[in-house]
Amino acid sequence: MRICIIGAGVSGIAAVKACLDEGLEPMAFERSSDLGGLWRYTDLVDGKACVMRTTMMNTSKEMSAFSDFPPPAEYSNFLHNSRVFEYIQAYAERFNLRSSIRFGTEIVKVRKTSSDPDKWLVAFRPAAGVGNEPNEEQCETFDAVWVCTGHHAIPNLPAYPGADSFPGEVLHSHSCRDPLSEKFLDKTVLVIGAGNSAGDAVVELSHRARVVYWSTKRGTWVSNRVVDHGWPKDLVLARRYQMWLIRLIGLRYFRRQLEKSLQSRLDHDLYGLRPAHSPLQQHTFVNDELPNRLAAGLVKRVNGVDVIVYGTGYRIDFPFLDSEQFSVSNNETRFYKHVFHPSVPSGSLAFIGFVQPLEPLAARVAKGSCQLPPAQDMIEDAQQRRRAVAARFVRSARHTI
Repeated sequence: MRICIIGAGVSGIAAVKACLDEGLEPMAFERSSDLGGLWRYTDLVDGKACVMRTTMMNTSKEMSAFSDFPPPAEYSNFLHNSRVFEYIQAYAERFNLRSSIRFGTEIVKVRKTSSDPDKWLVAFRPAAGVGNEPNEEQCETFDAVWVCTGHHAIPNLPAYPGADSFPGEVLHSHSCRDPLSEKFLDKTVLVIGAGNSAGDAVVELSHRARVVYWSTKRGTWVSNRVVDHGWPKDLVLARRYQMWLIRLIGLRYFRRQLEKSLQSRLDHDLYGLRPAHSPLQQHTFVNDELPNRLAAGLVKRVNGVDVIVYGTGYRIDFPFLDSEQFSVSNNETRFYKHVFHPSVPSGSLAFIGFVQPLEPLAARVAKGSCQLPPAQDMIEDAQQRRRAVAARFVRSARHTI
């Protein structure tokens, strides 16, 4: 059974591994010249999304590892992006995954075959900018298609009145690859947004720019990577007993205690960051250095800026799929279990890695050892999940999946 895997980032190579484990025949298509996805840093801003040069993981190595390939003991708890890329490469080598990947290949169109509605016709061509000669499209037929492109590829650029008359430079964090570059030296920079990319840009740019102003719509809660005694926060808190404790004491009480903890580290009122909502109603911004940069006056809340950086997130889109059948509105995917589109009840079209790595589930569905429920049940499940997300989080394109 042939499986087309689109993308060879973390989700893509894990998808290849899951296929091989189940005796399936995977073929991954990667637009760039190497695997790694976001974690393969490059200076070139050519449409490929990647981390900034200075990016560190916000989650510990233990909580971010492949289940069948522990990271080396000598790795630090929180890895620089170059270490993450090294780890991904080692994983691919250990399980001989490269032989199932076509590099420098761009997917153009994916559609069902006319002769068999359970099979997919995939059109692809050599990707531009990776040493390829122009060539005609080719097509191959697959039994299933897994989309592993992630949701950090297409920058979300809001339209502000008068922005086109701004005399300085305007860029998205997608293009802010090296915040320590000389181009930002002694500049006055405005960063818009309060996600992790925006916050990281604020902190890193403050080392080079004259001053950084930070604009947030709602404010944000700021957390750090470690708890008492330097233990990784996720390693301590992401445990079953913590989930049991929250159910026991109630989510509202837990939020109040968490708010006290976050306030003890950084007075969010003093620095104008306190949002109107409680912790856990928004994805928490994780950064260890921000309180020091705020206290030093290097990040402020604004006239006369030289550079505007939009840290306003990304849009979810699948340009190679039918725009009517698989359209995404307001960044809401509405997939069953975050993976399967209800309009394809066979499960032969899967979206991997948009929330959690569920490659083994997709592999078992493709193999036939796991059956999906009826389409209407999948729709109702996705709607129920959407209602739960809307009830817990503030209304924002950042909290849709």
